[in-house]
Amino acid sequence: MRIKFVTLTLQMRSTRILIDLSSQVSFFHGKIAAGKSSIVRLIDFCLGGSLTLSPALRELVTAELSARIGTYSVVIERQPKHNRVKVSWINDSGDVGRVIAPLDPGDSPIVSGTEVYTLSDLVFYLVGITPPRVRRGHGDSSSELVRLSFRDFMFYCYLNQDDLDSSFFYMEDQFKKLKSRDVMRFVTGFYSPTMAQLESDIESRRKERQEKLEAVRNVRDFLEGFGYASDSELAKAVDQENSKLSQLRLERQSMRAGYLRQTHATDDMRDRLRDLGKKAEMLTQALHDLTSRISEQEHLRSEFVARRVQLGRVAAASIVLSDVTFLRCPSCGSSLEGVIRDEGACPVCGMHPSKDSGEISVSDAEADLDKRIEEIEESLQRHKAALTRQTSEVDEVRKAKTELDRRLKEELEVYESVFLSQAREVEREIATSEERLRGLSKIMEMPAALGSLEDRASALQAEIERLNAELQRERSRLDGAKARVSDVASFFLEALLAVGVPGVSSTDRVSLDTNTWIPTITSSGKQGLEWGFTSAWSGGKKTLFKVCYALAVHQVSAIWKLPLPSLLIIDTPMKNIGEDVDQELFYSFYQYLYGLAASTLADTQFIIIDKEFVAPKISGVEVKSRYMTPDEEAYPPLVPNYRGP
Repeated sequence: MRIKFVTLTLQMRSTRILIDLSSQVSFFHGKIAAGKSSIVRLIDFCLGGSLTLSPALRELVTAELSARIGTYSVVIERQPKHNRVKVSWINDSGDVGRVIAPLDPGDSPIVSGTEVYTLSDLVFYLVGITPPRVRRGHGDSSSELVRLSFRDFMFYCYLNQDDLDSSFFYMEDQFKKLKSRDVMRFVTGFYSPTMAQLESDIESRRKERQEKLEAVRNVRDFLEGFGYASDSELAKAVDQENSKLSQLRLERQSMRAGYLRQTHATDDMRDRLRDLGKKAEMLTQALHDLTSRISEQEHLRSEFVARRVQLGRVAAASIVLSDVTFLRCPSCGSSLEGVIRDEGACPVCGMHPSKDSGEISVSDAEADLDKRIEEIEESLQRHKAALTRQTSEVDEVRKAKTELDRRLKEELEVYESVFLSQAREVEREIATSEERLRGLSKIMEMPAALGSLEDRASALQAEIERLNAELQRERSRLDGAKARVSDVASFFLEALLAVGVPGVSSTDRVSLDTNTWIPTITSSGKQGLEWGFTSAWSGGKKTLFKVCYALAVHQVSAIWKLPLPSLLIIDTPMKNIGEDVDQELFYSFYQYLYGLAASTLADTQFIIIDKEFVAPKISGVEVKSRYMTPDEEAYPPLVPNYRGP
């Protein structure tokens, strides 16, 4: 997969940071806390990885990765805490596109006319390959096919600092190890894209054939259950039904010829029923109006009673407050001290109120309310009496209507003549016969449709056999995968020796189990002296073990043109290794890496994060280094204006 990064742009709230990644080898080195590892974490974040923001990146607005993917120039933009990525692209022919790609698949494709549902699918689409599929069950040819994600391939393209000496490509992870193994099977050719496509095609055609045969079997069982197992039986049933229909139509015609319309006595009863219905409706409406009037008067009576109680409270309050002296005006709050009033005048308003005027006014109002309450009580009694009469009248009309309905029903039952009963029966039989004929005509089309389904099933079987033959030929060609696995082991041992990993000699042998894909080193070829990543013990030794294995895999991919992304990001390959004590390891590793970059891995892009920079001693490799410190202006950190933890 041809992928090359060009730039990484960080849009902060107050500044914009541009990082050049266009060289074949981009080497970031320097002091700790300068943001070196954050660069590759942000690249991985743009490609769908997770990101925990450091204090220096809390003001990050958008990370933008510019890259060349396949024949396209691509810009990938992602914001923190977002599970969607903006992707824009253009190729040399001027074809452009822009989508918002989710990390998890949705219900519909994001690129019309394709099977692109996620960012991973989109990367495969831009590279120009179909998203790889592998069997969920290794070695089980009947298990379903599942997709490999681009994130699965990144296991072997991004060696992050945290996992360098603790995880061998997630082989120990219960959930990731199967995907990691599937990537190795796919990359080394034990499972090719052609094989994946052939297996997918065979599975889909086998499923389609089974569905068609099942449909044919179900339809034939259905027809046989109704006695239509053959075409002759169907034709015989159609002839019999046509004959029966002709006889029924003649019978109907004969009955209609002798029919005479008669007037029946029930017409008068229907007229009376209509009149009773109208009368019942009018009386019911009047009853409703009377009920509403009673409800209104009861509500008015309740209001008057409430006012009567309130007037009693007013009278009591007047008596209680008659001797109260006001020091301040109860309206505006102004002091009344020093205000001179006539003797006996109100200290507030200055008027001379009558001592019994308030009592007389309240008493008159109470008497008036009592009178009105009595009037409403009398009106309510009259209305309730009328309600009783109205209810009784409505009940009588309804009973009369019910009785007339009953009598009409009885009359109609008597009126139902033999002629009408026979006519309805004939019509029903004619309708049933016509519907049966329509059903039989459709059923007669089924044998031809079943034959078409059986022909298609036979064609699918022939196609399945052809695809199986192609699959067998493809599997026979995969014998070359064994050679590629052998190359991985050889290149791995070569890398260990070239770097000078302690405890490895030229007489050692490397074996690679294609079930676990974990390499084992047998010291001097002696059984019982095997060791590997988990038994290396030394953290620095584990780091070199893993990095050298990744270089071996990328070499095999480049030589054999295998589908592995052409990029390798290594965050601190000299982790746990002292640059002063182990200078030879530093020098040997980087000179070996530069040698690969200038030859076998000339089309592979490297991004290296480490403590010290080792310059190449050979020509033919483009290396750009950047020294980073957290506090020197000449060598600023990733976020230049940040000074903190």
